[in-house]
Amino acid sequence: MKVIDSKKERYVFEDICWQLDKEENEYLPQVEISELTLKFQEIHFGHPETRGITVKNVGQSPVSLSFIPKIDEIDICKPWLSISPESSVINTTESIELQFTIEIKEEIASTLDKDKNLEDILILHLEGGKDFFITIQATYIASCFGSSLEYLSHLRVPFFQARVPTGNLIDVDDVTAIPEPASRYIQSLMLDDNVELPQELVAMVEYLKEHAGKTENLFQERGLKWEMDNIRKCLDKGDPLTGSVHSIAACLITFLAALENPVIPFHLQMKCLDASSNYTICKQVVLKELPESHKTTFRYLIRFLNHLLRDNALYTLPISHIFGSILLRSEYNLGAKSKMEQNPNRDELSIAKKKTTFIYQFLTNTII
Repeated sequence: MKVIDSKKERYVFEDICWQLDKEENEYLPQVEISELTLKFQEIHFGHPETRGITVKNVGQSPVSLSFIPKIDEIDICKPWLSISPESSVINTTESIELQFTIEIKEEIASTLDKDKNLEDILILHLEGGKDFFITIQATYIASCFGSSLEYLSHLRVPFFQARVPTGNLIDVDDVTAIPEPASRYIQSLMLDDNVELPQELVAMVEYLKEHAGKTENLFQERGLKWEMDNIRKCLDKGDPLTGSVHSIAACLITFLAALENPVIPFHLQMKCLDASSNYTICKQVVLKELPESHKTTFRYLIRFLNHLLRDNALYTLPISHIFGSILLRSEYNLGAKSKMEQNPNRDELSIAKKKTTFIYQFLTNTII
């Protein structure tokens, strides 16, 4: 007759379970991460900053990791952030470097608050294991690139001087909401009701008028990055511009592309496109319906382009295409990159043609 010792049986059972759990845990993905919070220095427009963290496999089996979206979101990170690599496999005892880059481009700048604190929380998922949360923090120093024409056309000082004593940029649309004496200081920086051309725009255009001469392929060649960085700094500080005409021209295109609302505002673009084949109607829309700062800017740019077309070996149609896509730019898609951006459909091609035609009308008819 067999007799079972219940205590020993339970002890053996628990010991086996413990051994199995131990072996299972040893083969679970296990990593060491050098940092879970990355604090960047100040971020400036068009100047990417990169930081990295090290992820080491300290487990007994290869680890497959990837960044995943947060609940109810599609993208794994904010549009101003990029990650490389977004997924990887780490063999045992090996490590990888994850790079995080913050870059404020023209499609991002206009969506950010002035001097905004940037923050994002990323989810790093281990396949078959746990998730890690990585925090990204930075401060964006606002620039004239990404501002509005209304804001810039009312400033009587360089962009970086338009700060209240706290160091924040002023809000031209909400001066009355700011306590005294800051509001008095702000009002001293603003023009009254007069609308003038943004001084940054004038600086670039007048530089090109003076130095471009008969430069070929203006607006069609890329500028030098280090020159463009310096030009942006000069514009924000109000310093004299230096650099090649191609770099100045590239900065002008970027400046216009980054405007919070394009020179031809979003709400008037369909009317302009519908009238693109009729110069009389196009002119009426510009003269009667554009906000004052936008109308002044548009007329200034058209006269400048006409000046270039007279004095430079530029072709009217290519310039019309370049400035049509900028002055009547569509709203940026800040989500996951759409396939339509890579493969435009017929409607998009038709719209692009109408934008070109709209600008072409002003470059081939009487100057407004």
